[in-house]
Amino acid sequence: MEDIYKVTLCGMAGLLIAFIILVLFMRRNTLCVALEKADRALAAFAAQARIDGFRFREMGVLIFIGAVFYGYFLFTFSLSIDNENAALRQDPGVWVSQGRWFTYLVEKFLLQQPSVPFAPYIILITAFAASYIALLRTHGYHASWKTYLAYPVFCAFPTWWTIATFYANTPALAIGLVLISLSAYLYFGAGFTGTLAIHQSRARTGLTIILLACAIAAYQSLILMFICYACGILLTRCLRRDALCRPPVKTLAITLGKLTLLVVLAILFYEIINKLAQRFIANDSGYIAKAFFNYDKTLGHPFRVLYAIFREQLAVYGGSAQRYGARFLISGIVVCLATLVIFRTTLFKAPVISMLWLGVLFSPFALHLVTGGEPLPMRTLIPIAYVSWLASLILLSAKRTVAIFASIILVGLLQVKMMGVTSQYIAACAIVQSHDRLLAADIYSRIGESSADFDPSAPLKMDFYGRKKFSTIYANAWQGTMNGSFFSWDLDNIGRITHFMTVMGYPNIVVPDDAQRKALNPVFDNMPVWPAAGSVKKVGDIYLIKLSKEPDPTHAF
Repeated sequence: MEDIYKVTLCGMAGLLIAFIILVLFMRRNTLCVALEKADRALAAFAAQARIDGFRFREMGVLIFIGAVFYGYFLFTFSLSIDNENAALRQDPGVWVSQGRWFTYLVEKFLLQQPSVPFAPYIILITAFAASYIALLRTHGYHASWKTYLAYPVFCAFPTWWTIATFYANTPALAIGLVLISLSAYLYFGAGFTGTLAIHQSRARTGLTIILLACAIAAYQSLILMFICYACGILLTRCLRRDALCRPPVKTLAITLGKLTLLVVLAILFYEIINKLAQRFIANDSGYIAKAFFNYDKTLGHPFRVLYAIFREQLAVYGGSAQRYGARFLISGIVVCLATLVIFRTTLFKAPVISMLWLGVLFSPFALHLVTGGEPLPMRTLIPIAYVSWLASLILLSAKRTVAIFASIILVGLLQVKMMGVTSQYIAACAIVQSHDRLLAADIYSRIGESSADFDPSAPLKMDFYGRKKFSTIYANAWQGTMNGSFFSWDLDNIGRITHFMTVMGYPNIVVPDDAQRKALNPVFDNMPVWPAAGSVKKVGDIYLIKLSKEPDPTHAF
C-alpha cells in the first residue's frame, strides 16, 4: 500500500512538471519578453548608478572602516543572551511567530547556524557600505572627505551595537538595511539637483513596496528608518535649493502624501505575507504585542503619553547614562547645533523645512505611541544613528572655514566618545562571558566530585535553585544584553543555563520536570548557597545546585 502511495505521488509530481513545461513552452514569447524587460531594467539601473557616481573603490574604503569598528565581532566569539537558543535551534519558525518571516528565510536558507562570529558581521559591514553609498546619492552628497569622516557615526553608533550582539538577528538586519536604503534610492533617485517632485513608474513603486515589506519582516524598526530617511532626504533637498527660498509647499505636500501611501501599502503587503506565513509555518506567539503594545494608555491619556515621549527623546538625544550606560552628552550637542543651524535660517522664512527636521527627530520614536510612552530597548532605536549622521553632515556642510573646522573637531570628539561607550560594551561582554564560562566549568567539576560513579557520557540531570546575580562596572545600554549573565538573566533561567552549558560542550544535560523540581524544595532549603561547600549535591539521579537564597518562580511554590 505504501509503495502504491509513493508511485501515485511520483506520478502526480511528474504530471505537474510536465504541465509547467507545457505552459512555459506555449507562453515562451511572453517569458522572453519579460526577461528582456528585466535585462533592460537592470542595464538602465547599472547605467544610472554609474552616472550617480557609484565606485567600487569607495565601497572598499567603507568596508575597511566598518571592519575596524566591528573587529570585535569579526574575530571574537561573543555568546550573549539569546545566542545560546539560536545555536541549538533546529527550526527557525520562531521568527515567523514574531512577524519576521524574512529573518526566517535568511536563517533557513542562508545561515543555518547563526550563532557564529565573522560571517554575520562580514554581511553587516558590507551592508553598511552599500547602504551608505545609496544613501549619499539619495541625499545629494558626493563622496568626499566629509562623507568618509561622518561614516563611522552612521555605521558604529552605540544603538547598532545593542542589536549586533544578537548573532541570529544580524544577517537579516543587514540585508533589511540594504533593502531600506535601496528603496529610498529607487523611489527618490539621486538628489544632486534638489528636486522634490517624485514621478515613478508603477513597476518601480511596486518594487519599492516589496523591498520595504521584506525589510519590515527582517526587523520591524527598519520601517521607522525609512520614514526617517524620507524626511531627511526631503530636508537636504530643500536646503540645497536655498534655505532662503521658500520650497514649493504644494509639491512637498503631494510628495509626503505619496510617501504616506507608499508606507501604508508596504505595511499592508507585509501583513498579508505575515498572516499567510503564520498560517502555514508558525502561529503568532504574541511576543511583539505582549512586550511592547499598550494602546489603552495611549488612547486614555494621550497628552501624558506625548509628554513621556518628549522626555524619552531628551534622554536619548541628550546622551543619558540611563539609556547608553555611560554619559554620551556630545551626541546631544551635535544634534542641538544642527537643529540651531536649520532653525536659524528656515524657522521663519521656510518653516516647512523646520518641520521636516522635526520629522527626522520624531520618527525614531513613533513606536512609542503604541507602547504608551514606555521606554523601548535601545536596539529598537536604530534610526538614531541616521539622525546623528545627518546632523554631523549638516554641520560639516557649513560655508565658513571656521565653522567647518569646528565641526571637524566636534564630529571627531563624537566618534571618540562613541568608541569609548562601545569599548565599555566590549569590556562588559568579555567579563560577563568569562565569568559564565568559568562558573559553568566549576559547576561541572563540582558535579563530578560529588559522585564517585559520575559518568560524563550518561544523561546529566540538573536542577538549579535561584539565580546568581552578576554585574560589572562597565556600561550597559537600556535593556541591553552586554552585561547579561546566563545565570541571572531571567527569573526562572534553568533553560538558559543548561542551553549555555550545552553550547559550551557539556553534553547530555537533562532538566527535570516542574513536579520533580518542586519536590526538591526541602533539600534545597537545607543547602548552603554557591560557592560554599555543599551547594552542589546529588539526590537520587539529580544534581542540585543552589545559586541564591531567593528561590526562582518554580521553587517558590
